[in-house]
Amino acid sequence: LSFLFYPICRLLNLNWYEFIVEQRNCDDPIDLADIGLYPCGVLSLLLNFDDLDGVKFTGDPLLHYRYYRDVPEFFTYLSGDCDGQHWGMLLDEPNDGFQGVAMYWSNDGAEMTVDDSVLDALIVECQDSIDCHEEGYLLYGEEQTTYSKQQIESSKKFKNRVEKFLAINQLSRTEGRPIGLETDTGMDIVLKDNFDCDNGEAIEMLKSGRELWYWNGKDRSTEAYELMRKAYELLERPELIRILDVHYRDRDRHSVDLLKN
Repeated sequence: LSFLFYPICRLLNLNWYEFIVEQRNCDDPIDLADIGLYPCGVLSLLLNFDDLDGVKFTGDPLLHYRYYRDVPEFFTYLSGDCDGQHWGMLLDEPNDGFQGVAMYWSNDGAEMTVDDSVLDALIVECQDSIDCHEEGYLLYGEEQTTYSKQQIESSKKFKNRVEKFLAINQLSRTEGRPIGLETDTGMDIVLKDNFDCDNGEAIEMLKSGRELWYWNGKDRSTEAYELMRKAYELLERPELIRILDVHYRDRDRHSVDLLKN
């Protein structure tokens, strides 16, 4: 597991993980389930195991909660209520650590949406829920009153807790994810400050490969793999090459949950 948690091992000290644990254990606890979210992948392992070296998997741990369309930079940590909705922390440049998160529905044809951090994504999700249920109340009236009120109250409470945690700890909502090259997946190709014509070819290969991987599935999976692999070689990102290799070889597995019971 040493590779899986490099540099993921640092998550144990990150503010969003501390927030979730703190809220579970306080006098008036709140939980991700209160807003329709559920720990999975990396976050589930961190919450449920004190010793990650003892965790057993039915296959390569790099594939644990890696969905079919997930790009190598995407590490699942949360899931939603329907249509394969899941969030992933983004590791574009392993030497820089995680910067930003993305979300998409694996059973839907939509592109990814990107937020500035895990805590930012939680705030955005809460506000979306509030807006949705307030709109539902206006459309359906008393028929939706009880359920809508419960969802609005839960989302407001959770959102307020996140904002209070940020304020008390003087934390920013952003992890400093750089603005990158736009792609039709919704997730930019992050560019280094020293980006120049020497790696322009690699960036274009990564852009094309990622788009084929995300949108075209089996039809152009091999082409996507070859483009991305060559790009990672040129960009000197061996960690992402390993993830890509493992995922490509076993992309058609039936379940994303590889935890051995």
